[in-house]
Amino acid sequence: MAYNIFLDTNFIIDFLDPLRAFHNDSNILFKMLEEGKFKAYYSESVVTTTAYVIRKDFSKNNISEIMDNLNRQIILLACTAQYIKNAASMLPPDFEDALLYEIARHHQMDYFITSNIKDFRSIQRADLPVMNAKNFNKLLLASESKTR
Repeated sequence: MAYNIFLDTNFIIDFLDPLRAFHNDSNILFKMLEEGKFKAYYSESVVTTTAYVIRKDFSKNNISEIMDNLNRQIILLACTAQYIKNAASMLPPDFEDALLYEIARHHQMDYFITSNIKDFRSIQRADLPVMNAKNFNKLLLASESKTR
């Protein structure tokens, strides 16, 4: 079964920054993405926020190359006014997290991947589990071993 997963900003930054705690798990997940084991998605705000956060550590040319490489591997999902309205109605502790989650739910993702699980506890729904890269990697490896 090919999963459709949404990657949030924290996950992408984990992947790009070798000093972050979840960097190795993010690398493993990206290798499995490159192998075609699932499809990955994100939104415009993940792209813009990531570019903003990494601007201290990378040159403009490097940021452009990084974003281009990510966009070759990850499918971009659009945001609409309705998703913003739905996210706001959740009364979330972090509006950006709620908006990303709403975009992922609307597009019927199978999993929402983040290293910041605690901020999603109050908005998470049964139809879209939130997990970190390490747990998703385990789930993916377990589902592969069942199909062999």
